[in-house]
Amino acid sequence: MQALLQDYKERLQAVAELIQSSDELAAYLEEETVELYKVLQEVYEPMVAEIYQEVAEQHPLQLPELEKVLLNPFFEGLFQPRILGYSVLRGEISHQFKYVRPQETFKQFLLAIANSTNFDVIRQRIGQTVQLGFALSSDIWIANLLDQIENKKVKAYFQSMIHDRFRDAEERKNLLSRYKKQFTHFNFLHADFPETVNELHLESTALKHFLQSRIEFKSSHDSYIEEIHKLIGQKSFYKEPEFIDLIALIANFIELNPTETQHLANALNACRYENPQFNNLYFKFLKNSYRSGILFGPM
Repeated sequence: MQALLQDYKERLQAVAELIQSSDELAAYLEEETVELYKVLQEVYEPMVAEIYQEVAEQHPLQLPELEKVLLNPFFEGLFQPRILGYSVLRGEISHQFKYVRPQETFKQFLLAIANSTNFDVIRQRIGQTVQLGFALSSDIWIANLLDQIENKKVKAYFQSMIHDRFRDAEERKNLLSRYKKQFTHFNFLHADFPETVNELHLESTALKHFLQSRIEFKSSHDSYIEEIHKLIGQKSFYKEPEFIDLIALIANFIELNPTETQHLANALNACRYENPQFNNLYFKFLKNSYRSGILFGPM
């Protein structure tokens, strides 16, 4: 991850100050109606969304830091339902349509919404998201989450989002498929670049998904070229099948400058020497990419 640029921090602070000093917020706090919150949302949420999308497009590794800022109560929960949706779709999913690992961002934003003074209006925008997130999570994870919610009314709402029919893998698959369609045109992924073999095994799927998404959106890779350079140079990765997938993806779909291209060529040659299965793994990647309809050539 990367630290959030000062410019983004200042712009977010300016938006928060506008919200807190606004007539729209004053009117909502006086009557606390859904209609007045929607007015607040219509005026100020686009300002937050504009900054978010700029970071997502130009500096995606800064998204976790940006999202931490948006947990601040000064934003009155604006844009939190959208981030909750993004967090549900970021998690790695098993063949049984369950999260491979618990989703910390999903938990953070659920608890922020649960503890918000604006919960009664925000909950009208999160029902399907919570249903999916709970369907993909383990019973133990959900129970631990509910234990952290003290308000009985709020806890009852979240308990009502647990449905027995989603214990069936096919039902979870269908729910996920329907939900994802809402976010087809949104660029919201980020990833960690592994530094150890253990991290590579844990994070390679998410990183591959992130890079593929950036390629599909024709997004710039400039803001994490240094991370790509370090990844390519990790000699301890050269025997790992997960790394061959990643380096093949970079070689075929990401345009690098001459220096980085040479660095990549050196790494590919070293992989061929270190990994007897390199050719099989590399061509398996090419075959799978061709079958999935990906257009070859650096983007």
